[in-house]
Amino acid sequence: MAHKETDVLIIGGGVTGTALARELSRYEVSVMLMEKEVDLAFGTSKANSGIVHSGIHDRPGTLKARLCVEGNRMYPQMAQELDFLYQNNGAVVVARQEDEIPALKRLMEQGQQNGVTGVRLIGRGELLALEPHLAPDLAAALVMPSGGIVIPFDLVYALAENAAANGVEIVLGTQVTDIQEEDGAFTVQATHIAGRTPRAAQAAQTIQAAQTAQTTVLPVETVRARYIVNAAGLHAGTVASMIGDDSISIHPRKGEEYLLDRRLAGFVRHTVFPLPTPVSKGILIIPTVEGNIMLGPTACATDSFDDYGTTA
Repeated sequence: MAHKETDVLIIGGGVTGTALARELSRYEVSVMLMEKEVDLAFGTSKANSGIVHSGIHDRPGTLKARLCVEGNRMYPQMAQELDFLYQNNGAVVVARQEDEIPALKRLMEQGQQNGVTGVRLIGRGELLALEPHLAPDLAAALVMPSGGIVIPFDLVYALAENAAANGVEIVLGTQVTDIQEEDGAFTVQATHIAGRTPRAAQAAQTIQAAQTAQTTVLPVETVRARYIVNAAGLHAGTVASMIGDDSISIHPRKGEEYLLDRRLAGFVRHTVFPLPTPVSKGILIIPTVEGNIMLGPTACATDSFDDYGTTA
């Protein structure tokens, strides 16, 4: 049975886990990132719209609002340092009718409270000058110049490769099954499942480049860690419950999007939002850095944390 020790164990290889791994790699601590799937960004971090939000939609005073705005400001420099594709294309929230303009103003005030810079209210004429292919009868819009777009899995790989180059050990296909706290540290039991090597694993040198292995279950691995970071995404509640924390309750929803042909590249430049509802930001028009346009997402409740299927 393999036994390893590390100062920090990060559970989860999505954008949160890899970003934390990269940041911790700046310091004199040993860091291991453990992902249950055979590749990074296998869950929510690959299946999303790739939007770098401005922070206008988040409730003022919340941690989410603060981190969204601060994170947004980090992207231009990160893109230069890590060489991933990022576009500061901006975003607009549109009002269909005159009676929706007060809601736009409230949303603008919320964004200003959160520290979103450059947000402003524009009329129909200026909106159509920015986006001439939108419906000509739209009443008004908010413009958020700080909005951006990325390729989500490229971002995750870039973060992971930089973390690995700085000494972070990346372990893939390894699922945490038990956590015990004792003597000021944590003993973690995990089952390893071998699989095909992704680019990030090559950078981490955890498996030989381009090696493909038939999926097999190997002996349980034990990791002793001083600290654990729970970045397990939809499975964060399961991980937390292993140390007796049942406070995390996740009710998953699945979204689907239409992907349009690249011949429409530039047809819409900004990410276009409708006015949000209490449960959703709505159906968006989302340019991608590769030139496609996406329409969506939907938001359907599901009982599964691992349902990646589509309906069409």
